[in-house]
Parts: sequence; structure tokens; C-alpha cells
Amino acid sequence: DAYNYVQNSVAVAGSLGSSSSIVNVSTVSPFSGIGTNSLTRYHFLITINSIEASQKNLLHLVNHLESELNSIFQNQDINLQKLHMCITELKVSISDQLQELIDSAFEHLSTSVIQSQVKTLLTAFKSLKYDLLEEDLDVFAANDPWVESCITHTEDFLKPFRSVLSTENNDRFLLILIHEILHQLDQLIQRKSFSRFGAIQLEKEYRSLFAYLTSISYSSLRDNFTRSLQVCRLLNLDRIDEVHYYWNSTNWCLTAHEVRSILSLRRDFAVNEIRALKLP
Repeated sequence: DAYNYVQNSVAVAGSLGSSSSIVNVSTVSPFSGIGTNSLTRYHFLITINSIEASQKNLLHLVNHLESELNSIFQNQDINLQKLHMCITELKVSISDQLQELIDSAFEHLSTSVIQSQVKTLLTAFKSLKYDLLEEDLDVFAANDPWVESCITHTEDFLKPFRSVLSTENNDRFLLILIHEILHQLDQLIQRKSFSRFGAIQLEKEYRSLFAYLTSISYSSLRDNFTRSLQVCRLLNLDRIDEVHYYWNSTNWCLTAHEVRSILSLRRDFAVNEIRALKLP
């Protein structure tokens, strides 16, 4: 059937899995990096595009059939209704299976390619100290510690995918990459200690990174960055009680526990004041 055909096409074209299908991600061999197996990568990405195109063509076909049926069976409501039910069932069934294949493929790219790549991109950030003095800001301004390198290597990483994937698939790939970058940055931040000047430096770096990522995406990324920018905002407070200025804002997404955890990263904020903070 069509589903098995598409599954087998993915497996054969990508040479990435067992002889069964790509849906069973656990059987798929590790996806190679940028420099090797470029032909394997190319076929894998082309297959994702083909599945996406099949979805769109299926919708066009169904719309055309329904239009033709309405014209042919104008006075046969019962027959027309039955045919419409069959077409709808066919559309939903095949479309869902095609979507399952696309979702599985992107999940595979996420776990086998993106996660390890992001870890490499953030290697420099991992070792940085943010317990800075004011004069350190001038040093960082003259010698960017990680953002410029991260942007350069991100661009190099994206090129072979951007050149093959369709616009929609490329944007989905990019959103997965952005989510992983923010996730790993958040984890690394939790292990650092900040002075007020370190917080200023972090926010500057975040905004530079966000400006770049926004410039290369077709989607609005405001929601993706909301949490991270709120973390920066907390780290930049002059006083602990200033958190109340933001706590009741409509787009605030951090919990009381997260707020206290982030404030505790500031070495100059007293622990007892953070604990005493009332956040209803």
C-alpha cells in the first residue's frame, strides 16, 4: 500500500535504517555529521520534501475530486454523501500516516544531529564565568567570547540543510535547532554564578544571538525567546523586590520556584531575601 511504499522509499533513499521503515527510530543508524555521508544526508532530506509534497498533492487531489463529484452527482445526495465520506476517510488516513513519517524524520534529525551539534556550538559558553567586574565588560566587548563563533558555526551547520529542504521543512528544522539551543543554554546557565555585570553581559549576548536567529527564520520567534529573556531580566534586577514589577504581566511564564532559582544565581542577592519573596 501507499504507506509501506513511502516508508520503504525513506529507508532505501536514506540508507538510514532497517529494511522495514524509518518510523522505528531505534533501528535507524546514527545520522552522520556535516562532512561525511553527504549523499546519505541529501537523499534523506529529499525524501522528507517528497513526503511533504505528497501531503499537499493529496489535498489538491481531494479538493478536485470533491468538486467533480458535486458536479456529477448533483441530484444523488445519498451517493454523494457516501463518496464524500470515503474521500474524507482516505484523506485523513493517508495524511496522518504521511505526517507520522515527517514527524519521525525530524525527531531523528533532532536526536541524531541537532542535539550533539548544539552541544558543540555551546562549548565555549559552557566554560565562561559570569561573576564579572565592570571593567570586564570592555574586555568582552573587544573580544566576543562565544556568540560570534556560535553564529558562524551555526550558519555553516545550516547550509547543507537549507540548500535541500523546502521552505516549510527548513523552518521546522530551524525551530527545532533554536529550541535545542535555548534548552541547553538554560541548563548551562543554572550552573553559573552571576554578578550584575555578568547579567548585563549575558543579556547582551542573548540579544545578539536572538537577532541572528530571528533574521534567518520565516516564523515569528517571539514566543520561543520569551522564557530566556525573562531569565535575563531577573538576573539584571537591581533589587530582589523588583520582581513584582514583572510577576503579574500577562506574558510572564516563569513559576515562583523558577524565579527563586534564577535569583539565587546572583551572588549578591541574599538567600533569606529570596526565600522570603512573596509570589502569589
